[in-house]
Amino acid sequence: MSTFAELLTYYMERIGITDTELARKIGVGRQTIFRWKEGLVKSPRKREVVLDLAKAIRLTPDEQDTLLLAAGFAPEILPEVPDTPLPAQVVMGDDSDSGTHEHSSAEDDDTTNAPVNNEPINDDVHSGEEVTQPDTKLPIPAEDSDNAVTVTLPLSSTDPDKAIHTASENIPPLYPGRSVDKQMKWWGWVGGVALLILVISLFTFPSWNGSILTTTPTTVDKLGGLASPSREPPGTPQTPSPPTSSPTPTAVAKPLAFCAPESDDEKLLIAAQFTPFGSTKHNIAGRILEPLEMEITDGKLTTLRVARYRQEITSADQARVLMGECGAAVVIWGEYDDSRVKANITTLIAQENYISEPTSFSELPSFINVDVPSELRVLALETLGLLFRSEKRYSEAITAFNRALEPSEDSPSNVPTEEQRFNLYFYLGHVNYLAGLDTEGIAHFSDSIQAYVRASELTEQLESTPPELPYNRGLAHMARHRLLNKNDRAAELNLAIDALSLALRRKRNYVSAYAMRGNAYLARKEEGDLQRAINDYSAALALDPQAKYYYNRALAHIAIKQYASWEVDLNEALRLKYNQRDVHTLACYAHLRQYELAEAKTACESAMELTKDVQIGDLTYLNYGIVLAASEETEEALTYINQHLAWISKKPGRYIQYDGSQVEEWVVQLVAGKQPFDEAMLVDLE
Repeated sequence: MSTFAELLTYYMERIGITDTELARKIGVGRQTIFRWKEGLVKSPRKREVVLDLAKAIRLTPDEQDTLLLAAGFAPEILPEVPDTPLPAQVVMGDDSDSGTHEHSSAEDDDTTNAPVNNEPINDDVHSGEEVTQPDTKLPIPAEDSDNAVTVTLPLSSTDPDKAIHTASENIPPLYPGRSVDKQMKWWGWVGGVALLILVISLFTFPSWNGSILTTTPTTVDKLGGLASPSREPPGTPQTPSPPTSSPTPTAVAKPLAFCAPESDDEKLLIAAQFTPFGSTKHNIAGRILEPLEMEITDGKLTTLRVARYRQEITSADQARVLMGECGAAVVIWGEYDDSRVKANITTLIAQENYISEPTSFSELPSFINVDVPSELRVLALETLGLLFRSEKRYSEAITAFNRALEPSEDSPSNVPTEEQRFNLYFYLGHVNYLAGLDTEGIAHFSDSIQAYVRASELTEQLESTPPELPYNRGLAHMARHRLLNKNDRAAELNLAIDALSLALRRKRNYVSAYAMRGNAYLARKEEGDLQRAINDYSAALALDPQAKYYYNRALAHIAIKQYASWEVDLNEALRLKYNQRDVHTLACYAHLRQYELAEAKTACESAMELTKDVQIGDLTYLNYGIVLAASEETEEALTYINQHLAWISKKPGRYIQYDGSQVEEWVVQLVAGKQPFDEAMLVDLE
């Protein structure tokens, strides 16, 4: 049975309510909600508080009873159980439950870009095109090969058997106060009735053709005829987590007339009818569109058009279906009660452009009062900022978010609410980070860090800081350190490690935070850091065995000169279909560190064969040039090293990141007939 903390977290995430909002609804402190969700306090002491929670998060009667049982209270609805005892011949067996260890899955938006060959692979970069048939001198172990890596994570010294025993003792009975005999009698009686109904139904409904599994029932969502798989209300959840994948929307029967484009370059912004949960109904969509149209007009954004969709949208999946049918750029949807409106803004953001960010960028909800014009203005600017972000118009997005933070010209005293400012600073942190990656400009990373700091300041206490904030701030510190001079990098890496460690304190089993902190330790290289990096990569692998984590751990093994381990990790990366060129390049580097020049040359040549035009001059070229120079093939070596030098000189930030002054010094030495790459130098080559 799920714990109270797991159920509460799941139900809150399902409707998108924040800790602050729920605390306000039931009259408790925000920290109280946080402690319940984290399991620091097992459950509320009073049954009435659980009932208030169930009402506030809109649970069904069955879900309410599940929450009550998890809190150790009797359910509201108790089925009548016959008092007749079980027959004497029935012998009861052991019905004890066994506990399970909590497990968190990795973030699903963790895509990667083309890695820098000798660097740890960050969660904010995208892997290049992968070749499915390996062409390598390294052996590729099978799934059950003796060379496979077994990763263990010493996160706790607790004895597993003892942990399981303790967990089972803490599970409350299904119906407190009842005997097991009566429960079995009751469920036997219910099963018999259900079987009888099923048999009658098979003969009553011939359309079933003798089977209830021949068709998948569908419902018509309110999207002008859209058909999608039916969503039955959940009963007692066994695992309190949402589905891992969304159903594939079925094509709409006919186009929606209201969204027909008026021009070829038009971008449509739709506001759907909001779902009411109060006693009165309002035209929320109409009120939202008015200030949005004003901002579009004032900004002379002539390609944008707004439209109202007169049906309710109740999920991001439905919003995306509507966007696909209409070719819309934005859909605003949500719900409201008698006091506040919750608005969601869904945009078309290409998943490959995400940094590793568990919170979906386009779906942070905004809680507003539609009777306050300044809050509607902020929502309009927030919508435009998200639209610009989805189109990679980062400068315009930053301008929109900053304007939303400023008081309106008509009413200077009207400023965004605390929740709106939190969203805006979060967005500014994200967009500035992406702008920094796009321009390799250090100022954007600094602005990103500052925005995340301001967002953190809006949380009431450090203990309630969402883990995404310190994690994203750590990413920005990592990006900024690469553009600093060598003497300033250690201090920046200290800040990154502090932020990522805070994220791990806020969220246990945070896979991306382990991996990114491992990168920070690997870059800092203070005493003990390389082993700390290996430990963090091992922690990430124990939670989510991805190829890039094996690749990064191989790099850490090479850096710490654990040469017996790097090849095993690279083989695992290959087995998991990691980019072959990067694996060959890292193998070349590993052999260089061991002064195995023939093996290094073979690996580098394999990587060069897989080189594409966009990769000309990257670190693969530098590695190959070093191999040739160490092998006394100086003239050819200079060709590849100079190509690398030209590549890093294209952008000032890249020149600093890849230590261009050192590369230039090597070129000078080679031209003068000197050998900078002797064995003593290569064994410590970074």
